[in-house]
Parts: sequence; structure tokens; C-alpha cells
Amino acid sequence: MLHNPKVEIVIDDGRRWLVRNPEKKFDVIVMNTTFAWRAHVSNLLSTHFLEMVRRHLNPGGVHFYNTTNFGEAQLTGATIFPYALRVLSSWR
Repeated sequence: MLHNPKVEIVIDDGRRWLVRNPEKKFDVIVMNTTFAWRAHVSNLLSTHFLEMVRRHLNPGGVHFYNTTNFGEAQLTGATIFPYALRVLSSWR
């Protein structure tokens, strides 16, 4: 996958990169978010940031991110994107 010319993997500060690359569009954006109770996490879970992510998705694109089972973060995502799906994992 790393050598497939159809795949572009970007590892960077998400907000900074999105601001610097307004023309870039993706089919999938995956974001690993820290716990919702940590300082400054609202920079990644806010409606402002999720709207920025949405503008970088191609039509039909998917944003997959970790809400750390925080209901408010899930609700925020469901208000920004027209479709939402919650995937649960078991820690047992």
C-alpha cells in the first residue's frame, strides 16, 4: 500500500495541514483523537474543525475518527456530517 500511486498517506498536525492545503481532497480521512477530557482536544472535536475536514473530502468521502466513546463528540460529528455510524470496540 505504501508504494501504490493511488494512495497518499499524510502524517502531520491535522489542523495545520488542512489550512495549508485548502485544495486537497480525499476519499478517506482517518484521525486518531486523544481522550475527550484532555486539554485542547476541542481543536479536533469542534464543529469548526469537523467542517474543515468535511471541505477536504471528495463527494461520498468518509471521515473516520476516534471519539473515545464520548457522547458529545459523537453528537457533534453527527451534526456536521450527513451520515454517521458509531463503531464500538470491546476492551474485555
